[in-house]
Amino acid sequence: MVRINSNLLNDRGINPLNYTLNDCIEDNNNFRNNINVNVNNTILPINPPFEIHPYSNLIDYNNEYDSCPKIKNLRKSVGERRIPNPQFPFFHGNKNLMWDYLLTPNEMNNLNQLQRDLKPSYLIHLLNQININYGDLIEYCQRESDYNANDSNLYNIIINDRLVNSIFKNKRAKFLLFNTSSIYNISGIKLNNFGFIDIDNSISAFDLFLYHLQNNGLEIEFRINNGFVCFPWTPLQQLPMNLKSHKLAFEIKVTNVNNANNNCLLDIDEERIYTICTPLSPAVAHRYPNNLAVNPLIANWQINNPGLFPKDFLYNIYQNFRNRNWTNIYNLNQ
Repeated sequence: MVRINSNLLNDRGINPLNYTLNDCIEDNNNFRNNINVNVNNTILPINPPFEIHPYSNLIDYNNEYDSCPKIKNLRKSVGERRIPNPQFPFFHGNKNLMWDYLLTPNEMNNLNQLQRDLKPSYLIHLLNQININYGDLIEYCQRESDYNANDSNLYNIIINDRLVNSIFKNKRAKFLLFNTSSIYNISGIKLNNFGFIDIDNSISAFDLFLYHLQNNGLEIEFRINNGFVCFPWTPLQQLPMNLKSHKLAFEIKVTNVNNANNNCLLDIDEERIYTICTPLSPAVAHRYPNNLAVNPLIANWQINNPGLFPKDFLYNIYQNFRNRNWTNIYNLNQ
């Protein structure tokens, strides 16, 4: 588990010193088996149970898809902690935020015209066409106090190792986009006193990914390209401040230094290099468009693109990632 909150475990009758994945699965199953089948009229308990990601079993991470399973997570509460339905049962089905940036206007128009239950199959077909696989790094977790969707509210996280291992084993997985990351921000990546990614105060997808790799004994190196200069490979713990903030694209090298001792729980048998893209999150671009110009990445882009907004900036990044136009993204690095 990551970001352990013992109180939340105790509240669900799980011993923080002696828990298993089966305890989390059983907690989720017990909750679902004892709620009203009509989720719109279900009142959630005060102590949040474990959630399983509703679509984590939807994807074969070798780029093949299966039918959509029953939704198993808890949606954001309204009123007396009731569960509303998403707009459609698929990743980012609540508000379409990510699809607004990854899809073209014509594809987005096609999606909006489809009936709710047909939208997942359309997106799956489209993702296969453009050779993009999609997954979520978190498979199980609990939310603290309430059921809001803030990442900082997530505790007792169980990482989706099937997804991480597929990234290592699938040779086609060379380009990774994480839709939240501290390396994009002004403060940049933060490490604790032990040289691990600091996820105590807040978490993001890329930071959580790096932490999980570190926690499994893997060595991580960065190679930053700002469009003009390609810096040498540098261990994560030795990155200077100017190389761990205000970055949208770079490379990481992952090495299993403990392979001979079999200390690594992740299935990596050789050195792997990935090109990473880490823009601001679609949710932030949607909620706080007027506050984003303080970030030098966006401020500099707007100087060269007068009249355009942070949403346009993010759309530009997603489209360049989709089309593998890495030079355009590297040129945005500060």
